[in-house]
Amino acid sequence: MAPSRMLAVIGALGLFAGCAAVQPAGSPPRAAGSGAPARQVWRYVLPARFTITHVRAGDDAIVVGGDSEIRVLDAASGRLRWRRDGAVGGILVGRDVVYGTAGGALVSRRSSDGRLNWKRDGACPAPPEYAKNLSSPTIVVRYGDDLIAGCWGGDMVRISAASGSVRARSRSAFAVTKVDSIRPLGRCALAVAGTTDGAHLVSQSAIVDCKQLRAIVPQGSDLSVLGAIGNTAVLDDLCCNGRPDVYQPATIILANLATGKESPAVDLRPEPDRYPANHRPLGQGSAAMLDGNELYLVVDRTVYRYGDPRSLLSSPQRIPGELVDFPVLLRHGLLALRVQVAGGAVEDQVVRIRNGAIEALWRRPETGAVVIGYDASEMPDVVRFDTMNGPNMTQTLVRTTDGGELQVPCAPAAVARGLVVSICNTQTLVGNRYLQYVAAYRWPEPQRPQSTAAARTPSG
Repeated sequence: MAPSRMLAVIGALGLFAGCAAVQPAGSPPRAAGSGAPARQVWRYVLPARFTITHVRAGDDAIVVGGDSEIRVLDAASGRLRWRRDGAVGGILVGRDVVYGTAGGALVSRRSSDGRLNWKRDGACPAPPEYAKNLSSPTIVVRYGDDLIAGCWGGDMVRISAASGSVRARSRSAFAVTKVDSIRPLGRCALAVAGTTDGAHLVSQSAIVDCKQLRAIVPQGSDLSVLGAIGNTAVLDDLCCNGRPDVYQPATIILANLATGKESPAVDLRPEPDRYPANHRPLGQGSAAMLDGNELYLVVDRTVYRYGDPRSLLSSPQRIPGELVDFPVLLRHGLLALRVQVAGGAVEDQVVRIRNGAIEALWRRPETGAVVIGYDASEMPDVVRFDTMNGPNMTQTLVRTTDGGELQVPCAPAAVARGLVVSICNTQTLVGNRYLQYVAAYRWPEPQRPQSTAAARTPSG
């Protein structure tokens, strides 16, 4: 559940209308499969009136947000540290919790005890067309000594993390319904993504400077910021507005982060005649990825290497590999995919591309129909494999940093240090809602390879 999206989860948590409790972990249900079964560390039950909108996790604290209330839990024990009515969109920033109010204020409190750090009235107001309970930041990120807040309507605010003083505000650099992500790019630039609503949702991206929040690269529809190499941003003009009716899996544009000057667009078409005009897939069936100084393009079930985007290869290298489905692009140049191996068997894998070949970091034999899920904002180092076996579903989480594997019985919402925090359903129906609770599950300790000395058999 990405912090920028704040999707409401239908249901209330709790056994009693006016109280909350931490319950000791019982024997968790075991899930079939190759991964370690979940070991529940704690569960936290909320009142039936509480409707979860989001869960955020930090190193030592968990924020559970509702429509107009937040509760801050201790990550290790699940006990309640403090709660606050009238709070919307609580987000952990370091060891502080930043949230909005119905009046458009931004508030910072210590996550340890709720002590007020500062309150800034009118810092992040909502446009009048939105309900007042949306007067909260859609996302807040730390940038040096400052916080960068994206507000409803696309306003952006730069605030001192220590004092809450407003240092810069932009009301024109990014016009969207909501800001979905803000990430550092280069020396003093921010890649901003959001969506506009209406008859249909439209993705928007822009690049703004980190000081005054002015546009470096103007806002564009269906534009993706792949990353930066030094002071050069790499953009992909995804699809499809204003394009001629031709097959264009990716269109690469370079932008100078100091001046905003853009290079001529370069269309990538590794197989120009792949589809006739009347049989092109929705969205062109492709995705581009920047890993360091290397640009890769995925087209259907094929991966191509184009090298440094500042001097693209005229004939891209085709990466060997029998992909079964379109892969999921992860952070740090990784992919989650299904691949056919020797003998015709299919494996689920998490891989990186190295030296022109796919290198598996994690793998398992095919166990059924799989849906791969990934949330780069909230759980950037975890990929989820949901496997359907008849009426049953197995949820396997894979940690991309070390290949650690865990099966969880509930929908994962956030990752804390060594823990997966999930929203779990019960079979108890109260009114028109099933009771739910927040639970934490422990990652297994990574298995260390046996040392050569320990494995050596002593001679007789």
